[in-house]
Amino acid sequence: MRMLLHKRALRRECLLLLAILTWSAAFCQVLPGSSDAAQSVSSPDVQRLLTMAEAGDVRSQVKLARAYQSGAGTDPDEIKAFAWLGKAAATGDAQAENELGVAYRAGSGVGRSKEEAVTWYRKSAKQGYAPALYNLGVAFYNGDGVQPSYKNAFAWFMLASDAGSSKAAEAIQQVTGELRPADLQAAKLQIGEFYESGAEIPQDYLRALRWFRVLADEGYPTAQLKLAVMYARGLGVAQDDVEAAKWSQRAAIQKFAPALFFLGTLFESGKGVPQDLVTALECYVKAAGTTYPAAFTYLGTLYETGKIVRQNDADAYLYFFMANQQSEPGGAEGMQRLEGKLSPKQIQSTRKRAIKWWRERPKWSRKWAEKQIART
Repeated sequence: MRMLLHKRALRRECLLLLAILTWSAAFCQVLPGSSDAAQSVSSPDVQRLLTMAEAGDVRSQVKLARAYQSGAGTDPDEIKAFAWLGKAAATGDAQAENELGVAYRAGSGVGRSKEEAVTWYRKSAKQGYAPALYNLGVAFYNGDGVQPSYKNAFAWFMLASDAGSSKAAEAIQQVTGELRPADLQAAKLQIGEFYESGAEIPQDYLRALRWFRVLADEGYPTAQLKLAVMYARGLGVAQDDVEAAKWSQRAAIQKFAPALFFLGTLFESGKGVPQDLVTALECYVKAAGTTYPAAFTYLGTLYETGKIVRQNDADAYLYFFMANQQSEPGGAEGMQRLEGKLSPKQIQSTRKRAIKWWRERPKWSRKWAEKQIART
């Protein structure tokens, strides 16, 4: 049975791996199933590569960089190797971008820069390139060019595994032992969010849904809301308002403010649940009561426009004022729109009401909401 490496041992191993993951080792990862990296290169081969590289062939540029780095078929020249990798990476080639990051990390043909290495790993990772995803995991584990974070390291190692990295499994096992349960949950959520947004890696709603569902089934409210939104929008799954309502209700029961607000929109529109304006207003106020800034802005809009409740500029100003206190976009704009309609005395009185509003939160009830709706 293989024993787990001690944390410091793995740290040294990862650091060493990244440091020596220079051209020959990295190239073996680049093209799975290809033996190009292991083949010897003769002088005529180098000349042919040079001709094709100068003509703009990206694969030849990368292979030529290997030859210059290793000295296969030509005199070793790290500076030329780096230059050819730079040309290939400039075209957006994921393999070259990752290996340029390796060069920066090792200081091969260029001044060593861990930060620049991470920049190039990220460029490559955005295309889903497994070695780059793995290298980002190593960077976060060791704090190379980034703030050390076991949570982020776990996320990147797991993404590397999803992309087919054979090295990721052992790293995942090790870093999992370093994480608290809450951090492990947060890391899994981050993976789902990466797949959902497509900002860091190629967008993949199906995989995002898979990660959110795992956490949602465990009762994690943030993931339950994520799942609800994906059902509501039909992202990675058939659009289903009933499922959206089900999952948002599960999160809302836990007093998760964004879920309360989202559930309010479903009750207001009658999507997935029978339309119920009283319950919708209850959800909005409860979300605001747990200091969810967007709920204040929306309540301000409801009172300003007279949607659901009777139009009331003073009440609208109250909610916009409290939204602005929490730096919510739209709060200040709403206040400015209404200040011309209210007297200075009304404005002063409304601002004082904000303090009373927080004190009276526990007194809110369905009867209060019914009275608000009855005023329409």
